[in-house]
Amino acid sequence: MPRLTVLLAVLLAFAPASAHDGHDHGPGLQPIENGMALQPADGKLEVVEVFAYTCGHCANFQPILAQWKRTAPANVRFVYLPAAFDLQNGYARAYFAAESLGVLDRFHDAAYHAIHRSGALPARGATANELASFAATLGIDAARFRVAMDSPATDAKMATAREFAVRNGIQGTPTLVVDGRYRVQGSSFGDTLRLVDELAKSGGSAH
Repeated sequence: MPRLTVLLAVLLAFAPASAHDGHDHGPGLQPIENGMALQPADGKLEVVEVFAYTCGHCANFQPILAQWKRTAPANVRFVYLPAAFDLQNGYARAYFAAESLGVLDRFHDAAYHAIHRSGALPARGATANELASFAATLGIDAARFRVAMDSPATDAKMATAREFAVRNGIQGTPTLVVDGRYRVQGSSFGDTLRLVDELAKSGGSAH
């Protein structure tokens, strides 16, 4: 995979060490010791993409990931999760606001395009008002969006997202986490998804 966006170094001290279970998983499949699943469901393999809207690699991965989702193994449950090391990160809060309002299908790809293509949003440090105004251009009520960004529900989701990233040793974006057991970062986007497919076929175990 291309060089990852490195997160704040001070936070990396909290990242757990990888487990060593005697199997050769290759550099792209990293076992996690004492990891955390996000929303475990019986019979489903949870695949979480930890992403950041401001990350250029995430923007490039998104169309490939969206295509893969359409043909992903039936036992895979895919979840997006913004990196939320900073609990006040406006872009992460905007994601959860869009999710809570049921407009993520309108917001998600458009946010990437606005940051990395059109320049309609700044590459970093967008304010809540800027994000709400951008949401309005997508036909989303700006006032409701602004309230959702600052809601207690969003506060709780941000805290969970931060805990997930720290517990699972996330050091950059994009990173896929499978069942809170493996970080998957292949040599390319396609290789990363191939590794996930292999885990899905084996029921979530790498041998």
